[in-house]
Amino acid sequence: MRPALRLLQAAKSVTPTKHTPRLFAFHPTGIAGLPTHPTPRPTLLTIYNRTLQKLSEFPEESAYRTATEAIIKHRKRIVEEQIPVGWEAYLKERERRGIESPPKYTEEIEEQVLHREAIQAYWGNWEGHQDDDHELVELVKWRNDEIKEARIAHWEEVNKRKAPDYEGFRGEPDISAEQVETIEEQIGSGLIEQVIEQAYDEYKLVDVMAKTKPWEPLMEEPVEGQWKYFERE
Repeated sequence: MRPALRLLQAAKSVTPTKHTPRLFAFHPTGIAGLPTHPTPRPTLLTIYNRTLQKLSEFPEESAYRTATEAIIKHRKRIVEEQIPVGWEAYLKERERRGIESPPKYTEEIEEQVLHREAIQAYWGNWEGHQDDDHELVELVKWRNDEIKEARIAHWEEVNKRKAPDYEGFRGEPDISAEQVETIEEQIGSGLIEQVIEQAYDEYKLVDVMAKTKPWEPLMEEPVEGQWKYFERE
């Protein structure tokens, strides 16, 4: 069942449109411990691309690679099809400022699971916090300037040249509430925040599979019929 907050969000608009703004970042979604994600589209595309990159190093005959790639490519296509309003203007602005356009979504992945502890770890340690979403929103505002400076420094380090003014690093336009709903319905795995958690878990699982190498022969060959299911006579 879709949480009631998502339904009430659509009802807020006096004149319904196809571009209803999403709930603001870290607003309750209606699921305990799962706040609204600030950038769902670029986050999902980044996780999917990084996961596919890791999977490409697996043997082609690996059943895990084949199945996982198929699912991820399907979900990635669904997300890519939802183009936010203002996308063309955003790409032109990136080109004007000498920034890669369109974005490739291949940067390193930071912690994507936005429960309270993860948010604290990402935005920094702070004293006297309260366990409510208002405090989290205030925290984001408080650290905003530091985050901007960190992103500029990271860009300059990667590109080995001085960054343009920060306006060129403004995030891509956000998708609408209707586009989020389309993604959720087509993927069919809950809210988009839950889809992000699933994608991030799969991303981490790839590392585990790379270490265990399940495609290699077993140290001890299974006895005949070990993997055969019980059948009715």
